[in-house]
Amino acid sequence: MLCPTEPIPPPTERAQTCVGRIKILMFTQLGLGLAKLFMGEVSGGMMDLIACFILWSGYTQLNFCTMVIYIFFCGMTAVQILAMIGTILQNGGSLIPNRFELLVYLVYGSLILYLIGIYIAFQSYKEFKAISAEDSGSLLGNAGMPSMFPAPGGQNIGSSKVTSTKV
Repeated sequence: MLCPTEPIPPPTERAQTCVGRIKILMFTQLGLGLAKLFMGEVSGGMMDLIACFILWSGYTQLNFCTMVIYIFFCGMTAVQILAMIGTILQNGGSLIPNRFELLVYLVYGSLILYLIGIYIAFQSYKEFKAISAEDSGSLLGNAGMPSMFPAPGGQNIGSSKVTSTKV
């Protein structure tokens, strides 16, 4: 699942739009991560590269679980940046440095990118979850696995066995 052999084509127009947005987000985050690596912020750059891998894994397999992982990953990093900004403000510092420091502006730009990325990933999560639910025939969207919860009338949605509870 993490290293798919062949991408799954998006079955709906909205899924194609989501995949296109994820690709733009992934390449933007890749550029930002490489810039951070070259500027000396190794941990931030590596986290952006890992986030790119998570996005790639999510859009190639239309996996909604991967989108949730990306949302938590970016949310965690955004909270770290907000804590850094809060600490600077608490200590009476300025958010705009006296001299030009590209790294500071990369960090601010990455906060904006993470917030936009969370929105895009959530929209993609909803679409991929709907595709998964439609494919499995279950409202729970359990990716082709038989449903543990019977539908009204005794039919187990997503399973080949149909049992009737009517007597």
